[in-house]
Amino acid sequence: MTTPNPRAEAEPEAKAGELVRLEAVELARAIRDRTVSCVEVMAAYLDHIERMNPHVNAIVSLQDPELLLRQAEERDRQLAHGQYLGVLHGFPQAIKDLALTKGVRTTMGSPIFADFVPDEDELYVHRMKQHGAIVIGKTNTPEFGLGSQTYNPVFGTTRNPYDLTRTVGGSSGGAAAALALRMQAVADGSDFGGSLRNPAAFNNVFGFRPSFGRVPDGSAVEVFVAQGGSAGPMARTVTDLALLLSVMAGDDDRFPLALREDPGVFGGIAGAARLEWNFRGVRLAFTGDWGGYLPMEPGVLELCRAAFPVLEDLGCVVEEALPDFPTEQLWPLWLTFRHWLAGGALYPFYQDPVTRSLMKPEAVFEVEGMLARTALVGLCQVGARDLPRRRSRRGAGRLQRGQAPAQQPSRACSSPSSCHSVRPTPPVSGGAAAPGSGSRGRRRPRSHGGASRRSCDPRSDPARARPSARGSPVRSASGACPAGPAPPSGSPRAGSTAST
Repeated sequence: MTTPNPRAEAEPEAKAGELVRLEAVELARAIRDRTVSCVEVMAAYLDHIERMNPHVNAIVSLQDPELLLRQAEERDRQLAHGQYLGVLHGFPQAIKDLALTKGVRTTMGSPIFADFVPDEDELYVHRMKQHGAIVIGKTNTPEFGLGSQTYNPVFGTTRNPYDLTRTVGGSSGGAAAALALRMQAVADGSDFGGSLRNPAAFNNVFGFRPSFGRVPDGSAVEVFVAQGGSAGPMARTVTDLALLLSVMAGDDDRFPLALREDPGVFGGIAGAARLEWNFRGVRLAFTGDWGGYLPMEPGVLELCRAAFPVLEDLGCVVEEALPDFPTEQLWPLWLTFRHWLAGGALYPFYQDPVTRSLMKPEAVFEVEGMLARTALVGLCQVGARDLPRRRSRRGAGRLQRGQAPAQQPSRACSSPSSCHSVRPTPPVSGGAAAPGSGSRGRRRPRSHGGASRRSCDPRSDPARARPSARGSPVRSASGACPAGPAPPSGSPRAGSTAST
């Protein structure tokens, strides 16, 4: 029996609606010049999603079409009054289901957060909306972003558009499949160990993991410890990739490690002309299979090496080289780092029997790996400052570079039992504290509150550590207790690829 291929169906259908065939730069220019309306764009994409998405299950939590069309009408009214918000003006945009989206369900692919609705946007999501994007839903992801295949018990499996029997990759698998089928012009993703790159490769699109700090993201309280992952763009062309990066990137005073370079260098609507570069003498290192250490399928290395002449014609110098680091230490070092980040975040759910039963084996593996380490409690003794908790990451009271915190702790966190905080926590089934409490999020329909006194040591308190919403498995929320912080504003945080 022949395997259905939605790609074959997508092409003829798309010819009847040329809008979904426009690349992002072309679409942005058409909207700006008012040769097409935002309502027409929204209607075309919603119709296309209705046809294509059932094949692959890439877009989830799709919002009410009537509501989305009304938002598109507002974008048209803004244009009529000379108010052009930016390069994503009127773009229908589905956000990866690890990133916070105000008013739109954010599940992290976990039944624990199946009804979680944030009260705030992730920073880069906020930037996309400032540039005119309309959030139409989410893109599917593995549970807590752990793994290189996109499936979860909340929404099920996302399938590869080129072959429904093959994996779509992960953890930005929903984003990659949506791009391949032109259900989005561009897409966001996040990457800890390949979560932007491998799904892009599996779906013949581009995924770009930026340097750390290029796309500042996450908790505005703890900004130094969790540096494993990064949000970034995905697109069908390099020019479109740069278009979205020009929106997501940029400095922010709340993130001292953010890169200060003007994101306009990535082109925007100006496109390829702004991306021209002289690559003569640029040296590129190719690690290959790390001297035989990494298993590769036949043909992969040969395909990569076949691209060397293209790069050399551009003026690059390509060398096969390895870092001066003991190869046998790579995996143990990486595994320890990942256990520390992911395990500390997921421990609260592991500790409670009800939520542990809802965790997939990979999540349990990370926690038990973390518990086998001895540095967890010691981390509580590192920081003595409890940085100010921002109730709004966009409001007043930002910390400028060089300024001291406005609040100081009454005492240092000298031991797990000596560092406590009291914050409201609505209960969930089984009596566990809900990690989605506070001003940054809410759970539906259980919204009643309570209070919980918490210790620095996540092994003694299931409410302190939480998963991260971007590509890193954890983002600490307190400078004093980076391994298991209490949330600054009450949102759940999720992780990214653990198996890559």
